[in-house]
Amino acid sequence: MKQPSRLHATIVLSCGLVFTALVVIVLASTMAQRDRLSFESNARAAQAVVLDRIEVSIALLRGAAGLFASHTGEPTVSEFRDFMNRTALRDAYPGILGIGYSRRVPADERDAVERALQAQGQQDFRIWPQDAREQWHAIVFLEPLDARNRAAIGYDMFTQPLRRAAMERARDSGAPAASAVVQLVQEIDARKQPGFLLYLPVYRGPAEPPSLAERRERLRGFVYAPIRAVDFISSAFAHAPGPSIALRVVHEYEPGKETLLYQHASADQRSRGLYSLKTRADVAGQVWQFESWSSTTLGEALVVPLLVAVAGIGISLALALLLWREDQARAAIQVALEREQAARAQAERANRMKDEFLATLSHELRTPLNAIVGWASVLRAGRVSGQQASAALEVIDRNARAQARLIEDLLDTNRIVSGKLSMDSKPLDAAAVLEAALDTVLPVAKQKRIELRKQVAAEPLTIRGDSARLQQVIWNLLSNAIKFTPAGGRIDVSLERVDRVVRLQIADTGEGIDARFLEHIFDRFLQADGTITRRHGGLGLGLAIVRELVTMHGGEVRASSAGPGKGATFVVELPLHFGEHAAAGAEGQAPWEALLDGVKVLVVDDDADARRLIRLMLEQRRAQVWCAGSAEEALQALDALRPDVLVSDIGMAEIDGYALMRRIRARPTAYFAALPSVALTAYARNEDRVEAFRAGFHEYLVKPVQPERLVGVVARLAGRSDTSGIALPASEDEASGVIVSADASRADPSS
Repeated sequence: MKQPSRLHATIVLSCGLVFTALVVIVLASTMAQRDRLSFESNARAAQAVVLDRIEVSIALLRGAAGLFASHTGEPTVSEFRDFMNRTALRDAYPGILGIGYSRRVPADERDAVERALQAQGQQDFRIWPQDAREQWHAIVFLEPLDARNRAAIGYDMFTQPLRRAAMERARDSGAPAASAVVQLVQEIDARKQPGFLLYLPVYRGPAEPPSLAERRERLRGFVYAPIRAVDFISSAFAHAPGPSIALRVVHEYEPGKETLLYQHASADQRSRGLYSLKTRADVAGQVWQFESWSSTTLGEALVVPLLVAVAGIGISLALALLLWREDQARAAIQVALEREQAARAQAERANRMKDEFLATLSHELRTPLNAIVGWASVLRAGRVSGQQASAALEVIDRNARAQARLIEDLLDTNRIVSGKLSMDSKPLDAAAVLEAALDTVLPVAKQKRIELRKQVAAEPLTIRGDSARLQQVIWNLLSNAIKFTPAGGRIDVSLERVDRVVRLQIADTGEGIDARFLEHIFDRFLQADGTITRRHGGLGLGLAIVRELVTMHGGEVRASSAGPGKGATFVVELPLHFGEHAAAGAEGQAPWEALLDGVKVLVVDDDADARRLIRLMLEQRRAQVWCAGSAEEALQALDALRPDVLVSDIGMAEIDGYALMRRIRARPTAYFAALPSVALTAYARNEDRVEAFRAGFHEYLVKPVQPERLVGVVARLAGRSDTSGIALPASEDEASGVIVSADASRADPSS
């Protein structure tokens, strides 16, 4: 084999390096543009969060101003305190020390105002500083009245120039006004912060005065908010994404002169940040400057392009080396060809199976149709005796029924695949279901001289399911046994309880099943003998339908055979039902309003809102309800409370609902083995439903649940009432047809 020349490898390596360089350049440029846009977006978002917080603060002032507008006189201390207590100010708005009211007090009213406020509970109230002047603007209300705010009560803010400038601006404009940066009177400890104040004027009269002179004349005072800048701005990010950037906020009181309000940026971040941005914003008449620096450094920005460069160089070297490893490449190609051939063979097999199924379907539909059409033509001709006519009608009826069964199997398969198979689940006597199916197939068995032997346990065996669908399961298995058992053979049918399941076993002395086919026995459209010379008809759907129906009931089905000619055994296991009995009626039904009177219910859910809602639903029907926020709490509560019914969520932290139920069922006492239980969850797939029943739940409800449905299910499980007389609303899943019924795959916890 001719070896590739070094020129080829050199060309490949050179092209790879050039391509890598181009990719790195484009990638670095694209990432730089993306990072800058992302940084600017984050910077503006951080500024918007702070400004939004300012607007919220102003809205709080407007609310407080409304209190004064609703009073012709001045509100009392207690009225103002009650109003402010409803805002939960400190918890909801950290950094805002309080909401207060600065009253305009003429000189001749000073003593009266002090006495009035002292009479309202502020015994130490006095206006300060006490130097003589024509009027004061004293803080008379400030809530919450803690140690910080007590230090400010009575203070005349008009005496301090920066505060006075903001108050005059608010008075003259009628709009909110912010002060420059000041040290608040409330800064009584060593750890002081820059602060500022927001003012909103309050005027006498029903409306805001239209002119400047009237606004100055009719001024009553100001509602205001003292704010610690660092706490205020940092808490603005408590309920929003924190700044992923270095941020600094300053008050620019004159061009080129500024005072620091907040800093979330070290000197190192400011010097190393790859991008920076400065913006200004008007904050109630003051100019704030927002300075932002990106947290991404030049080295971090180059990491991905450098990795791409290294990867590109490595790939280029690898491609060059691949030319010297042609044998390995040839082997890899050969493997790929073999895989392709295997995939093609599998596709051809699937296509062949489809063709065989369509041919079988055509044959199975045409065969009875031929008998129907042929005998109908003979009867139409009228040249038959009465006995022949009777025989013809029997043939037509038998073949029409056979064709109907084929069509029904096809429709059932489609319903199962689409998840729209409807079921009416209720407590059933397993022996009665078996007896009904045996009655259906007994004439066929007698006609073939096949002995049917039945053995049923004496104890009541209650299961929960759809009677018609379970009869369909048993009928399919019995029909198969009769079909493949020769004349004179035997079929043994037994029904018994094994631990916490009801076991149905059907064993025949028929043709048996080849071991190679046994693992595919429940696959759709698959038959052990699919040739045109086969002795038995059918589409190969019956056992597939059996498996799906049994699974939807929370059970299992399996097949076994010693081999061809040695018979076959099919076993169906369904959960034993421990709730109401199959024969339960509507007698003794409790009134709906008191349906759960005295019933003890334990609700398990890690979501507090969900627990409160479920508790309310049940207590409205007079149930005694206890709640647990976790599986561990539930296990402790079970020992102490011994409830009648357990209602549990599935998706919970640490220990989920499945694990909780398995722990409960694993306990040795009969109480825990039979404790009625409901899974109430937002998981709505059929797989989740089946898993819940296998874990041990009796019922499965999907959130959101109607109160009537939850109450009805709890009542049934508690044995308090048969809710058959109460119309329970369908869940959204049921209405949509995806999961047709809340009972569609309901089973007992022992599954």
